[in-house]
Amino acid sequence: MRVVPPINGGEDQVIAFVDYAKAFDSIEHISVLNALKNQGVPIKYIRLLGVLYQRNTTKVKLDTEGTPFNIQRGVRQGDPLTPKIFNCVLEQVFRKLPWGRKHGISIDGRKLANLRFADDVVLFARSRKRLEEMLNDLCEESTAVGLKINTSKTKVLTNDAEGHMIVNNANIEFVTQYIYLGQTISFQNSMDKEIDRRIASAWRKFWSLSFILMDKSQKLQNKRQIFNSCLAPVLLYGAQSWSLTKKQALKLERCQRRMERKILGISLKDRIRNDEVRRRSGVEDVVTLANRMKWRWGGHVVRMQSTRWAHTTTLWNPRIGWRNRGGPRTRWGDEFKLQLGGL
Repeated sequence: MRVVPPINGGEDQVIAFVDYAKAFDSIEHISVLNALKNQGVPIKYIRLLGVLYQRNTTKVKLDTEGTPFNIQRGVRQGDPLTPKIFNCVLEQVFRKLPWGRKHGISIDGRKLANLRFADDVVLFARSRKRLEEMLNDLCEESTAVGLKINTSKTKVLTNDAEGHMIVNNANIEFVTQYIYLGQTISFQNSMDKEIDRRIASAWRKFWSLSFILMDKSQKLQNKRQIFNSCLAPVLLYGAQSWSLTKKQALKLERCQRRMERKILGISLKDRIRNDEVRRRSGVEDVVTLANRMKWRWGGHVVRMQSTRWAHTTTLWNPRIGWRNRGGPRTRWGDEFKLQLGGL
């Protein structure tokens, strides 16, 4: 799901990125069982999980071995059920929050107050006061099930004036950008920042594999496979949600050409044209690949039910605020309209 794009102009937005401290280790077992019961899980499965968790013991070993004691918190690490159990508990927490329709931002007549991906939680509000209320409510309900919000790592992003925000007697820091699910979220030039970060990450991966990529004894076919399977995914992570300008696409192309030349052992002094370098390397153009990924995601979105948030936020066209003076920014859907003849 694409993160809801920040709006420049008339409407204030405040976004909180919530961080839980040791989320999977602090959930109370009784809260897990209650959440499963309240969400309609058959009682026989709840009893089975209860036996699994309630009979866990551990002991501390230093110079001597301590006496065993029961474990009453945490979910089993590596268990395929663990993510679903955690999501179930977090769903129960959000069901108890007294937000109703007064909190969140309006998107096509519906209110979106939060996004959740496991313990990565984002809250949306129209003002600092409302967001502070939401964070304190979330902190209170989370504490009831054993979860604790890490206020030092929880950050707030806003297109309004920054100010003080107190949650659980701690001051929450305001930031100008935040990395959420691997992508840069910002109100100013977010795409430029994300492209620069993707290029930097791709170069770090390149140099970590340089003992293969720049080894003249290695077959070019092996290098090509490494580029396609290791470097291109790093460079194009999240490309499905990009709205590339010509300048940004040129940055990606330049990065790829430099990598290809280093793989082939060709320098600029050799005066070999870019199309010849591409013919020798045999790798696919990353901008073409990014466009293909975007078209696939676009088709996936179109086939979704219109009530799903992924469909709504992807096709959302805010009709509030105003654009800055000058040429309009490239929107996510502009590329589709251009290639389809302006439809």
